[in-house]
Amino acid sequence: CGLGVGVLVIFEFPLFRYATQLKKYCWGGLDGLQAISMICFVVRTWGYTQLTPSTKWWILALESLHGLTFACFWITLTDVCKALIHLTNDKWSTTIPLFVQMLSSAVGAGLGSVIGGWAMHRYGARQMYFGVSVIVSIFFILHCAGCIVTRCYNGT
Repeated sequence: CGLGVGVLVIFEFPLFRYATQLKKYCWGGLDGLQAISMICFVVRTWGYTQLTPSTKWWILALESLHGLTFACFWITLTDVCKALIHLTNDKWSTTIPLFVQMLSSAVGAGLGSVIGGWAMHRYGARQMYFGVSVIVSIFFILHCAGCIVTRCYNGT
């Protein structure tokens, strides 16, 4: 457990440290970082379904993907919050981040625990993780389609 957490944190720190450069040089900017986050999540959750007692050490590679997922997601979300705050002329400067944190930590974690717990109990861990990877893959495709449509619509 501690080794896995150490591996994911090793990947998070440099990403957060160089967030500005990542946003600048990543293809697609924030959309690209969000796509990287989703791809890493899909590979990680699918990878969990492939683990066996003889391949258990692959968990460290999968945990490094968690570091990428977490960092890219929060870098993107932080910038989206800043943009929304700017749109409101700083009138919602505490409400918007609070709302985002509530959605993530309370609603997302709560629903994820209940639905994920039910799915794991009913179908088993492998099927649950596989199902999650399929769901996020669908959202990844929708994200990419949305990026293409908005870029074509905006003429960029």
